Amino acid sequence: LLSSLLSLVSSQSNYICGVEGYPFYSDVPCNYYPVCANGGFKLNVGCQNDITCRLYSPNAVCIQQCCCSQPTIVGTTTLPNPIVRDSTPSISLFSSLLTVMVIVLLR
Repeated sequence: LLSSLLSLVSSQSNYICGVEGYPFYSDVPCNYYPVCANGGFKLNVGCQNDITCRLYSPNAVCIQQCCCSQPTIVGTTTLPNPIVRDSTPSISLFSSLLTVMVIVLLR
């Protein structure tokens, strides 16, 4: 099913864009997208090397003949450790549920 969907999409799209490992099909030329392969944004300046790009921005790099900004990591988030619970229900939980069921049935 997935391969048939991909072939349907690819037959309707004219361009295969993205970076290695993350391709996507597009109806418009790939250079219409403002994102560079490094995750930065295109500066809309052609280049052959990083030196050309540095004339426009001190941290810019040349990727696929286009000057791109470097992505900035604003901060990191540390996720809390997951709570590991015993897979068997406790006796007290079972007895509490049983008590609630009995009370509901007696009403």
